[in-house]
Amino acid sequence: MSQIEKFRTALEKLNEIEYKSRWPLYDRKNGKNQKIRADAERDLGYQIDIAKYVIKEFDLLTLKFGETRSDMDKGMWMSEFSRYFADDIKEFIRLVKLKIEELEQKQKHDGMD
Repeated sequence: MSQIEKFRTALEKLNEIEYKSRWPLYDRKNGKNQKIRADAERDLGYQIDIAKYVIKEFDLLTLKFGETRSDMDKGMWMSEFSRYFADDIKEFIRLVKLKIEELEQKQKHDGMD
């Protein structure tokens, strides 16, 4: 699998997670009753767990922090991921899109040589 394909797969998974988490995020705060809010919390937790897996599987923390960040720093950040999930998932989507664009430009440039 090429780097571009790898990041496209990651982007597809992140977009799906972001889409599937919209209602649970809304219902967690605005659900009419405790059951709706609890169900939303459970569903959101599931999406967060999948997102953590995708982030680790595709080494997306390197996109966010660069190569020099320690594993301890990355671990501390991941422990806070669920608190800031709604914003962070969008940030990862943006970073992956930028990486794909960068790789495509590099591929075009290398193909011209």
